[in-house]
Order: sequence, then C-alpha cells, then structure tokens
Amino acid sequence: MATHDDVTRTSPARMGKGMIFVAIPAIITIFLGITLWHFTSSFPPMVAVPKTTPNSAVAGSPHVGSATQKPDTLTIPAGASVQGNPSYMPADLVVKKGDVVTVTNTDSAPHTVTSGTSATDPQNGKSFDTSLIMPGKTAKINTANLAPGDYPFHCTVHPYMTGKLTVK
Repeated sequence: MATHDDVTRTSPARMGKGMIFVAIPAIITIFLGITLWHFTSSFPPMVAVPKTTPNSAVAGSPHVGSATQKPDTLTIPAGASVQGNPSYMPADLVVKKGDVVTVTNTDSAPHTVTSGTSATDPQNGKSFDTSLIMPGKTAKINTANLAPGDYPFHCTVHPYMTGKLTVK
C-alpha cells in the first residue's frame, strides 16, 4: 500500500501547462461548433424512403412506382433535397398526350420540375416549368402541347434531382 510520501506530486507550472493543453482544443472545438452551427443545421436528416421495383407497379401500367401511385401523379418525396435520396417518384413517368400531371411536394424544401437536363441545357424550361413548389403544395404540368417523346427534367433548386417524362 502506498503511503502519502510515495505519491508523486506535480508542480503548479506543469499542472498549468496540462490545463492549457486540454483547454485550448476544447475552446477551439466550442468556437467552431458555435460558428458552424447554422451551416450544419441547414441540412435536414436523411430520410429512409422505400425503394420501388418494377414488380410493385400497377398491373398493366407503364409507370414505375408504388401500387398507390396514380398514372398522372409525380411526387417529390420527403428527403429529396438530400443528395442520394430519391428525387422524384416515379423517376420515369409515362403519360398520354393531353394528360395533366399533378406534382406534389412532400419534402420540407421548395422544388421545381423544369424540362431539360440541367440549367445549362438549351431546352431548360422551354417545354414545362412548375416554378417553385413550396412544401406541402402541388403544381400541374399540362402535356396537351407536348409532342410525343421523352422529356428529361430537373429541379432548378437542387440540380442533382432529375427524372424523365415520357409522353405517348
């Protein structure tokens, strides 16, 4: 058993250096946490969205999506603003010429459905553009004036969100 005299003591100078060694990284971490809080809190948490398979489509329907997906409905799912999550459901929508597509934004961020592959595409917004769709709101895409064919689209707010509208 150690006695009081056997215990090694540290000097006040060495103790002060040790406290500085611990305090400076702690202060830097707290400072960065406070200054970067707004940046880190601007990203919503990732939301798990179930993946769909072609077998889950409505029987006889050319649409890819869930069995409850209407043929003329495009949904922006919750979490779509986080890159890597599904952007549009279905990602490839097939409609008949003259159908009016209802776009529903179930995400917490505003989005658009704008024709073209990106903002730099010469066809950007020329065929259709919903403008900003606020969270919980809907917009319409009228296909009456669209020629049969494929129309890639994207979100102007989140350019990594892409899909394709096929008019038959």
